[in-house]
Amino acid sequence: MYMEEGLEEYVNVTESAIFGASLTPPALPLFNGPPPSWVLLDVSAYIAAGTTAAAGTRGGHAIEVTMIAARPPLVSHIRVNCPGLKPTRFAIEPRIFAAADGLFLLGVAIGHRSLCTQPDMFDYFVYQPAARSLTSLPRPHGRFGLRDVALLRCSPNSSSYIIAFLEGTRGRGMAYELHRFHSETNTWTKSKLELGATAMNPAMDSVFFSTSKVFTLGGGFVGWADLWRGVLLCDVLLDPELRYVPLPHAFGERKWDAVITRDIAVVDQGCIKYVDKRSDEHTGGGWTLTAWSKKINSKPWKEEQWRQDCELRSSDVSVLLPPLPRPFHELMTGHPVISLRGDDVVYLMSKESLRDDTAWVVAVDMSSKSLQEVVEFGGSRRSIGISRTYIQSRIDLWSSEDHPSRFRTFWKTSEWWCN
Repeated sequence: MYMEEGLEEYVNVTESAIFGASLTPPALPLFNGPPPSWVLLDVSAYIAAGTTAAAGTRGGHAIEVTMIAARPPLVSHIRVNCPGLKPTRFAIEPRIFAAADGLFLLGVAIGHRSLCTQPDMFDYFVYQPAARSLTSLPRPHGRFGLRDVALLRCSPNSSSYIIAFLEGTRGRGMAYELHRFHSETNTWTKSKLELGATAMNPAMDSVFFSTSKVFTLGGGFVGWADLWRGVLLCDVLLDPELRYVPLPHAFGERKWDAVITRDIAVVDQGCIKYVDKRSDEHTGGGWTLTAWSKKINSKPWKEEQWRQDCELRSSDVSVLLPPLPRPFHELMTGHPVISLRGDDVVYLMSKESLRDDTAWVVAVDMSSKSLQEVVEFGGSRRSIGISRTYIQSRIDLWSSEDHPSRFRTFWKTSEWWCN
């Protein structure tokens, strides 16, 4: 046993927090076409061999990472391997804390299972599959959770990037410290931000603001979304100033994890999309999924009001589409994830029962009110009920026109992509 920078690792680890299914990645069909521009990505990595990039942990272990990607609604995943290290030495499955534009922020904890509850005990890496790069990061001064951190490139074709997260502080109104990591300097910095009470919500306070999801809007803007309360916007590339943007619905009581019924994302056509799934209690059952959009310009907090785009009722898609065992509207359904293609497709997770080990990812076109495609979710044995299991992420940073030789060489020699 040794101690290094506060990371305690046990030689004989008998208690593991990882799922047995995490040792057997799902098989995905072979892929022969061009890569997709975005993916659905499992937020928990698999512990399995496969090398696209390699580095070392601060405990002295070699670590190898690779990505197996697929077109939605299939769910892509990342594989992590420490050669010669038993899987039970991982405190928990390696986690994807952020993903954007071909960059992935991984957290890896090796040691006793108790370490999985201590964010500062993780090793953090930025993985760039196209560059076959895995970079170890210095430990941040603050702490961030699985939904709190943003990852973005300094410009569209830049190799430099910034990692940013907000950490609440005590004070009047909404007081935060903005932590930023700059890849060019390899250092973390922090600055104080404050957003006082707003006219739209005089009682708003940082104690009650809990980030459900982080997304990037381009131009350095990052949105920290509490899907029950609203979005905090900040330009992390320039001198930061915190702004507040309300969501279409008025604030409501927190009854469950918001991502079970809501999602927000920036789509290809330069707008923010937001979806909300609500039970139709007045009709005795069923649900309604509603989508809104909001255009983006150089000052996204001053944009036009949210516009309702379309609405879908579960009774609109009361059909049986294999491999679903029953008509779609009869299944337990949630976890909406917005397509990044700029269409009206939303991906939902369905189960017969919340305790089932089998789940399906269903692509629903809200405009045509139809089921587009259904696939079995390969990671369902690692998911409990219907909960945040995968996220969407763009991956088309470099096109074949921008970097033809590099692009063709990488995809020709890699078994990265599946269909």
